[in-house]
Amino acid sequence: MQRGDLVRWFELYDDDFVKDAGSGVVLETKWWRHDEAAPYTRSTIIHVIHRVYKFKTSSEEWFAENNLEILAEKK
Repeated sequence: MQRGDLVRWFELYDDDFVKDAGSGVVLETKWWRHDEAAPYTRSTIIHVIHRVYKFKTSSEEWFAENNLEILAEKK
């Protein structure tokens, strides 16, 4: 996902049931990574979040990538 993409957002309860949903547009994306080391393994975890303008409430909110679905990509 990138800035300008039209998305459907989902707010979930703790048990993963949908609390609220709507459409919006991606305004900004942030990501960071960290390395985890165990005795015999090493892994890199990348976190991605997107700031979305929500049409339903005329507000902005940060969403994890798994709480968004692309409706249309910016051309």
